Amino acid sequence: MQNNQEKTRNSVFIKTLRRGVLCSLIPLLFMSTCIFVLDLQRSLEQLGSVTVNMLAQSDQMVHYMMEDVMRSISTLAKDPSVVDFSMRPYLRDTERNSNLCTLLSTLSDSYSYVEESILYSPYESLQISSSGLIAYGLQEELSDNFQQAKDTCTACMQISSVEGGMQKMFLTIGIPAYSNDPQAIAVLQIDPGAFFTLSMGGDLKDNIKRNLYISDRDGNLLFSDQELEFSQKITLPHSDLSTGSHLTLAGSALLRYSVFTNPQLGWRYTYVTGALSGNNSWLPLVIPLLISVLASCVIGLLLAYQSTKVLYSPLEQLISALPEPEAETSQDEYQRLAGYYDQLLNQRDEVYEQVEAIRPLLLKKFLVSLADSTQISRDEVLYQVRILEVPFQATLFNAFFLQIDNYYALPYSEQEKQELKAQMQAQISACASSIAYCAATELNDETLLIICNLHSEEPPEIGKQSFRALAEEIREELEGLWPITVTLGIGQICRCVEDLPLSCQRAKAALAYKLYRGQGSIIDFEEVQVEPHQIYYDFETVHQVVNRVRTGDGRGAVHLLQEIFRTFASQQQVPPKQVRAVLQYLTSGIGEIIQSAQLPLEPPAELESELSKKATLPDMEVWLTELCMRTAEAMRRTSSDRVRQNAERIKAYIDNNLTQDISLSSISEYVNYSPTYVSRVFRQHYGASYIDYLNSSRVKLSQELLSARGDLSVKEIGFQVGFNNLQSFFRIFKKYTGMTPLQYRERQDR
Repeated sequence: MQNNQEKTRNSVFIKTLRRGVLCSLIPLLFMSTCIFVLDLQRSLEQLGSVTVNMLAQSDQMVHYMMEDVMRSISTLAKDPSVVDFSMRPYLRDTERNSNLCTLLSTLSDSYSYVEESILYSPYESLQISSSGLIAYGLQEELSDNFQQAKDTCTACMQISSVEGGMQKMFLTIGIPAYSNDPQAIAVLQIDPGAFFTLSMGGDLKDNIKRNLYISDRDGNLLFSDQELEFSQKITLPHSDLSTGSHLTLAGSALLRYSVFTNPQLGWRYTYVTGALSGNNSWLPLVIPLLISVLASCVIGLLLAYQSTKVLYSPLEQLISALPEPEAETSQDEYQRLAGYYDQLLNQRDEVYEQVEAIRPLLLKKFLVSLADSTQISRDEVLYQVRILEVPFQATLFNAFFLQIDNYYALPYSEQEKQELKAQMQAQISACASSIAYCAATELNDETLLIICNLHSEEPPEIGKQSFRALAEEIREELEGLWPITVTLGIGQICRCVEDLPLSCQRAKAALAYKLYRGQGSIIDFEEVQVEPHQIYYDFETVHQVVNRVRTGDGRGAVHLLQEIFRTFASQQQVPPKQVRAVLQYLTSGIGEIIQSAQLPLEPPAELESELSKKATLPDMEVWLTELCMRTAEAMRRTSSDRVRQNAERIKAYIDNNLTQDISLSSISEYVNYSPTYVSRVFRQHYGASYIDYLNSSRVKLSQELLSARGDLSVKEIGFQVGFNNLQSFFRIFKKYTGMTPLQYRERQDR
């Protein structure tokens, strides 16, 4: 409840209405007048005190000005010409006297209030002035000053009356200054008006009309500045007024006198301004004034309310657009607006800081998007350049693709490689700074994109040479600083920044021809043929390589692989993309062999990644040759193990099913191989056909039964060991033993 009341009181509408009511009610003006009359004396005293302090500061300024003059005289006294004059005041020394006139003229010009400077020697009564006068004798009014300066060792101020009641001021200073025995004097004729105007400065010059009087200790007027006009003559200065502020009536005018007296010089500063003007006839007006106030109160209240509504309406619309405060607050609308404005400023500053922090990342993203022309349009290029404030000029552009050769074989850790690439980017910009602006960024582990923009306008033919020279300089600089080699692909020159994606595409295509050119080369897009070609070879050769590897014939596979690479080398204008497609197909076939045979070699994905790291045909040939040999050898070992395992499975099946009807079909169905493979594998491992092993095993079993089971007939034993008829049993038994089953039993019985 208290918070709601506080909010109501702090509402701008209420505040505005209150101020409108206060401003519209005339009685408040009457009350203010009464308060003014009651506090007039106290206010005038305070104002007078301030004025006296200002006069004291002006007097202090006079003191500082005098000290400044004294310092100038002291500097003058050290001049060799002045020293010579004090020792030898001769009129005939014209060169010295001319020099002294120049010095005195310079001294007079240094101070706007010094009218004339005079140098006087009492021994020869010779005087030299800044006006060029060189003569004997000194003004009578200054002779006493010299004696006083000599006796007291101080500067003396002499004041002489002139026409119009004003005074002329002379400052007499012994030379050397403050010496116990001055040999000469310097006399400065000072304009009181300029002197005191400068000393007063702007401290006492305000919008209030006032009179200013400055007099000496004898009451002689030194300076006056009158802006007030009074109805009767005012006798100034009032010598009976002490330092401070005083109120005095002059006719119908109430005047305020502010007086300050210098304790050393005895000068008196009198500052006169009007304190209150008019007559005292305002008292009878109080009654009609009260009547008019009562009439104006109602009108004033209505006007205040209506004007407050009009003034508050725009503010109310602004407040309605602000979000509601999270907590109750006693702030008024203006304070809420100010707080919300401060929040917006803080958010803007935070956004600017965030933008500056991520500007390098945004620039890198922009450059990467240039490398992939499908991700950015021409309009988007212009927009990004303008937003990121990239310092491109309307000159020639070009794109370089830089690849670090054998990057994955470098003897550095990943962190060291990243630092190396960062240093390379900085070095590229520094290397190209004399002729072009370069922006470099990392595209992948081993490739950098460099965008170049020449500083000066050049024809395309000259620009092409400049870009080529720049590429060579970058390569030499990088290879000279680090133990690496780099290959650069140069794109197509373009005149406008919107064509940079095309230049990047051409630079990438040029770099792909590193496949033929080798490492450490510079490949210009215009030097290679990048149009697509028809597949120029039969994939049957690739299939043969894969089949040779599958059968374990490594030498045959390598021989065919060499034929493929010889074909590539003889047709170097075949696009590298197609070459890589062929080798990728070959690598995929070998990967399928590894995966299907479960060989202990690299998985297919790793093989494809490893192939992509090979940049030249020789590197690819060496790697694929080694891969084919390893895979063929593994297949050879795997095939031998598989034959043994399958033969043992066939033998175990026969041993476990001797008494059953066993055929080649039932065995092949059990081991899940073709009958031909079953027959070939069993003979390859055991040196006999499966049927020989089956018959010999049955004969051995029947021999055991014939010896041990006399209760069984020969026929029963034949059927029990797996023979289908008695004739087959007798024939096969006699084949392996040389006798019939009956003969074998009879021999065993004997």
